[in-house]
Amino acid sequence: MGREAAFFLFPPDEDDPGDIIKVTLSDQKDFSVTTLAVSGYIKKYGAPGSTDAVSVDIGGPEDARLLLTGFSTRESSADGSIRFRWATGPKSTIVFRDLSLPKPGHAAVTFEVAPFEVNTDKVMTIKSALSTTRVRLKPGWSMYTVTLDFPEEKDPALEVFYEDSATPKSLGINEDTRELSVMWNSITLDYADQP
Repeated sequence: MGREAAFFLFPPDEDDPGDIIKVTLSDQKDFSVTTLAVSGYIKKYGAPGSTDAVSVDIGGPEDARLLLTGFSTRESSADGSIRFRWATGPKSTIVFRDLSLPKPGHAAVTFEVAPFEVNTDKVMTIKSALSTTRVRLKPGWSMYTVTLDFPEEKDPALEVFYEDSATPKSLGINEDTRELSVMWNSITLDYADQP
């Protein structure tokens, strides 16, 4: 009788991806008769219980559990003490993969951000599929907590809209030509108050 073996693959440059590929060999002792099966993408993260909070360090390896669009690659401060990603342009999206609610409900969303200078004291709008809220951005790093409603059986998704964005080059800061909006350092989704 053969001996099955399995291993997992994930994309290069992703230390902790949310989706992985499983490769199975039906018989690792006799390659002349083995079959190769590829399964994927496999969801790596399970759904939390109703009292669980999910925190992600944006800019760190664990942010691979998020599906991010409208963001830069991972960056860190000059001294390495802060990891972050820039939101680029007027809109970004954040999806918590594999965290669907069993029924419609609300969650507290806490995030730490710092606006690019063109967005200081401007409004950032955050939308879920069922609700919308706004925060006024203070200068420097600040924590904000909002409550949003999320539908059942879908990964919690946020659309974030920024009032402004600009390139550092256009402001004479440096040669960076990216349209920067807001730096993101962390985000937490907390179901604790779900009814």
